[in-house]
Amino acid sequence: MPKQWKVLPRRLSRDEVGAMLDGTTLTETPPHNETVRAQALALRDHAMLELSYAAGVRVSEVADARLEDLKLEMGYILVRGKGDKSAWCPSECPPSKPYSAT
Repeated sequence: MPKQWKVLPRRLSRDEVGAMLDGTTLTETPPHNETVRAQALALRDHAMLELSYAAGVRVSEVADARLEDLKLEMGYILVRGKGDKSAWCPSECPPSKPYSAT
């Protein structure tokens, strides 16, 4: 029996991507009521969204990435996909803000 057609998801507009990235609040000095953990989680979420969008990889591939898989200075991320396949994927643009592991 042949497979049924699947409808592809529509792509996000620039405004939708901007709103999504703006939804992860990044501030130089966190508000008094925001914990260090909450600020770290916001930074993580923003970096994951930006990397996913810039590299064109699935959210699950970004979530499964290990720190040693990120070669930000070279503009690449090692992506592990289905079936134990892996590939170096270029990130088309540098992050808007420098991130570090520490």
